[in-house]
Amino acid sequence: MKKVIINGVLIWVVTEMSNSKCDKILNTSIYVAAHKPFDTPLDEAYKPIEVGSALRECHTGFIRDDTGDNISEKNAGYCELTGLYWLWKNDKESDIVGLCHYRRFFSNKPLSNAPRFFLDANDVTQIMRESDIILPREFYWRNDTVRTIYAKGEGRDKDLIIVRDIIRQRCASFVDSFDAVVNSCHASYCNLFIAPKMLADEYCEWLFDILFALENEVDTSGYSEAELRIFGYISEILLNVWVLQMHCRRFEVPMVRLDTPPLKKIIRYVRDGKRAMP
Repeated sequence: MKKVIINGVLIWVVTEMSNSKCDKILNTSIYVAAHKPFDTPLDEAYKPIEVGSALRECHTGFIRDDTGDNISEKNAGYCELTGLYWLWKNDKESDIVGLCHYRRFFSNKPLSNAPRFFLDANDVTQIMRESDIILPREFYWRNDTVRTIYAKGEGRDKDLIIVRDIIRQRCASFVDSFDAVVNSCHASYCNLFIAPKMLADEYCEWLFDILFALENEVDTSGYSEAELRIFGYISEILLNVWVLQMHCRRFEVPMVRLDTPPLKKIIRYVRDGKRAMP
């Protein structure tokens, strides 16, 4: 793959493919963040990774995020991002990488959580012919914005103020995209994505630079256990900011949860004021 920018738009050219059809299924690694054993999807593209491995004595037998270059000990605040950091620093073989959770997966069937409908390496290869990144379908809120939802949930508005200031200092060109995302009524959540490894590497370099700066500047005194996951929650917003700023061609796919029947999920989303099911 190689990066090309045409009229300000980032385009990833997949050199392994012909114009007419895929000659080769790309080497795809979709890492599944987990902290306990679970039934893994059948497709070999899925690679379970135990996040927060450094914080426990009993392990799952999955890839551990406390090997190689890692931030496993930060899992309490960074959540699945310790797995993202690991794949950024240690996966040197994959053409395509992704991140999902042991309960959340990309699926071709939004009304079914059966693993046979999850995206596989062939699906991903086909999508990557014309897209830069795969994201979950967006949440759409009736009476809220990304900012107000963050404050109503497990975050504090001052977190966003600090993040904006860090972005202003470190990459000022991203400020307008940050403002656009936090003031909008829609976004992709949960830190799920699939993208070319080179693109993911660029994103991670930008993301963790901001999060490490935030860690040094934010005062989390008095934060609840959930609020201390600030870095995981903030990154959900920042992924949308980066995709917008980089003009990435996004391809949205339904996200399903293994622990929630699809019909109950729809009812809950309607109750919570969402206008569309992600």
